[in-house]
Amino acid sequence: MIRCHRKYFAAFTLLAFALRWMFIRKLAIVSGDALVYGEMALNLLRHGVLGMTGEHGPTPTLFRLPGYPAFLAVVFGVFGAENYRAAMYVQMFVDVGSCFLVADLARRISGERAARWAFAFAVLCPMTLNYVATPLTETMTMFFTVLAFDVYVMARQWEDSSATTAGWGTRREHWMWIACGAAIGGCILFRPDGGMVLIAIGLVIIWRLLRRPEKKRIFLAGALVLATALAPLVPWTVRNWRVFHVIQPLAPFSASDPGEEVLTGFIRWTMTWVVDYSSTEDLLFNVPGQVADIKVVPDRAFDTPEERVRTKQLFAQYTAEENSLSPELDREFGNLADERTARHPIRVHVWLPFLRMLDMWFRPRTEFLPLDIHWWHVKNELTEASGGSLREMLLAIISAASTIGLGVLNIALPLLGFAALFLRKRMRYIAPIVTYMVVRTAFLTFAGTIEPRYTIECLPMLMAFAAHFLVNVGIKTKGATEAAPA
Repeated sequence: MIRCHRKYFAAFTLLAFALRWMFIRKLAIVSGDALVYGEMALNLLRHGVLGMTGEHGPTPTLFRLPGYPAFLAVVFGVFGAENYRAAMYVQMFVDVGSCFLVADLARRISGERAARWAFAFAVLCPMTLNYVATPLTETMTMFFTVLAFDVYVMARQWEDSSATTAGWGTRREHWMWIACGAAIGGCILFRPDGGMVLIAIGLVIIWRLLRRPEKKRIFLAGALVLATALAPLVPWTVRNWRVFHVIQPLAPFSASDPGEEVLTGFIRWTMTWVVDYSSTEDLLFNVPGQVADIKVVPDRAFDTPEERVRTKQLFAQYTAEENSLSPELDREFGNLADERTARHPIRVHVWLPFLRMLDMWFRPRTEFLPLDIHWWHVKNELTEASGGSLREMLLAIISAASTIGLGVLNIALPLLGFAALFLRKRMRYIAPIVTYMVVRTAFLTFAGTIEPRYTIECLPMLMAFAAHFLVNVGIKTKGATEAAPA
């Protein structure tokens, strides 16, 4: 396909590198979790210890998986300590590789015309390419996620082309399943929620095992995927047992080390009213340790005037304790959360999770761009800028247009992708991809935090789905030919 359309793929590949280079040069962000990964990488590189720097030197930790710190350690070792920009340039090549994987996935599940559309989407999509310009795990996990599903489809195509109801399959087929498991292992090493890829593919393999006659072949495929995916976690689990004397194959959900006090009352209270990522940046990222302003808490966090007064008192106590969340104060927030949950259980357990799910999927993804996370303030910004200089007005217009454009794009892409599931012409081998999206959304909906980047791993597959939709509703590319069915 690439040989038949050299100019098309060459032009878009150059554009892919140019866009990512521009984001790295102009919009790079190194803060928050990026600095945590960087510190772990430096300790690993200099002292051979995967951990944070304490009073007495590097201290081992397990609240982050080793994949990304190890990646940064290699980059720092080759290009210099704390050379985050070099890591971004490496991620640029990885992300361009992801574009080709998205195109190949679309080719296998839909056809060549869809592949060309999917490649263009992956190259141009600002919601995914902007993660290249920050040293976080998303670029790597997107690569391994789409690789896992692409190899899965490849193995299924090979199965169908040499279909048999007896035996254990062919050696080539076995290597494909091993490669699929290795890609899943890469997902898990960078982010613990990468295990949802294994869950999705595993559920589909179990379903096929129960319904198809070639039991041995499917059982061996599942065994190879499971063993290969979990193999990289064995040394990590052994290390955690030797260092901390706990069985911890993944990073803990609380993002804490054994023995650390985990305070959950404040988080439980926020989950009784949080629906938008802006609350996460305005409040959750600041507590404990930084100033917490009750003015950023919306009215829905208070059911009665008495509850508002009580909450203000807790915030005043937090400030008086020098922005520290003591166990007693955390317990008071927990009591408040329990009372609010008892009064409105459906709101807390059903309605708010549903709204958080919508926010993670459809809000304008501005969190790693120089745009206001309070996207509904666009009108206010334009009004304020109208009385200023021409430059201020132009900047406000650009900011508003970018925010609105990102919002429209982030609504259109999922809707096109989901609409593709209902077309008469079906995509092939997509059961694990759909299962992955459902499992991931269900898990994140009820998680204790809300960030749009938690759904970003689904977008590459949605690009392939959206391409299928556009091709099959009459939008065609000149000179493209449909791939032969597997």
